[in-house]
Amino acid sequence: MESSIGKRYLPEKAMLPLPNGMIYTGVDLSLKRKVFLYTIDSADQAYLTNYLRQLREASRFSGETFMHILDIDLDEKSNRLMVVLKYSKGSFLRREIELQALTFRERVKIIYELSLATQTALKEGIVEFSVGADNLWLDDEKHLVVMNYWEQGSSRERGVTGLNGLLYQLVTGTSSVPDEWGTMETNLRNSLRGNPVQHEQKDSLMWIMQRVMQEDCTLASFTVHLEQLLAFNDQQTGERISSTAMLQRSQMERIRGGFSHEMTRTAISALKEEDSEDELTEHEELQGSGTSPKRRKRVLMIGTASAGFVLATFIIIGILNRDSDPEPAGKITDTTIVKQSPAQETLKPQETVLVTDAEPDPAPAPESSSIPEEGYIQTPNLVGLQREEAEEQALAVGLRYEFKMEENKQGRGVVFRQDPEPKTEIPTGGRVTFWVSKGQ
Repeated sequence: MESSIGKRYLPEKAMLPLPNGMIYTGVDLSLKRKVFLYTIDSADQAYLTNYLRQLREASRFSGETFMHILDIDLDEKSNRLMVVLKYSKGSFLRREIELQALTFRERVKIIYELSLATQTALKEGIVEFSVGADNLWLDDEKHLVVMNYWEQGSSRERGVTGLNGLLYQLVTGTSSVPDEWGTMETNLRNSLRGNPVQHEQKDSLMWIMQRVMQEDCTLASFTVHLEQLLAFNDQQTGERISSTAMLQRSQMERIRGGFSHEMTRTAISALKEEDSEDELTEHEELQGSGTSPKRRKRVLMIGTASAGFVLATFIIIGILNRDSDPEPAGKITDTTIVKQSPAQETLKPQETVLVTDAEPDPAPAPESSSIPEEGYIQTPNLVGLQREEAEEQALAVGLRYEFKMEENKQGRGVVFRQDPEPKTEIPTGGRVTFWVSKGQ
């Protein structure tokens, strides 16, 4: 057990060794609360001074996915720097990877939320921290937090590359990440074999992870694709829908059966009542050349009863069908699809899928708009634009897009080729592909 530092923070249990320190669970003697203690031991005063500066800069940042820095303590006598972090029950993500107790959806959701948090941190100047499994804490509510976000992580454990590797570890339950895509793909498919994951989800997962391995995917694109993976209906949702449909069908049959029984009973009663009257005129009907008025009346009643039964059945079916809709007709939710262009087609794994929450611009298009009538549009000129600008241009005119990264004499991130060529008329909602320079 370590001695107390500053007579306030007392390390209790060692959790994880560091290259030049240790992570402990400890206690704040002043406030009588549990804390995490991140300790660094070094005799290099210049190193400790620079480290302290990094900590103070990071302490200004606040986010739910980043462990809050409560205090910083430097003991000059022992050359020990201590970072006091907010405590929460849970375990290192490394342990969860080994246990393999999470569902596929939970694993993808963890990486998705971490991707969103990474983008937020980038805007605040918190960059290049490690997303390695030993730097991530998973609390009891399956919420992930980054412990050390003030130091630079290795190139394999930061950014979209690190997130991709972490996703691989979560899916396969292994601690190492292969350098080659072929090995990674084989291990992923073996791990997902027998797993209740839809075929489309598996292919979509392989596609985005391969793009990251080929350095052909940005953090933003990776995040959007994970969001799409989470949008798939899980098996339980399908079972709930099936159960609801069966219940509605049963209710419809019971109600329809009740009407059928009531209609039949009414018709039989009418027949019995008139049969007694028909006995008096039976001789007259046999001798007459036509149907008696009472016989015609009986036929008319039977026909009316049958027609009423059919009409009631259709009304009931219509009501049940209307009530079975999850949303009232005409109500558009955030996930309601109101139009599709081009027509329905099978989504291939290699296609780029774009998700945008932006509302369409209600303002009318200017007279100089390049959008022709009858659902066709002219492709904009994307050559020379930055990749982000090209994406915005494509979306603005109603096109889907796909981009590829290649070495080129143009500056890094600049579009140097596109297909179809600018001002080519293609259907609205069609696809434009453009090539982005990786530099030379």
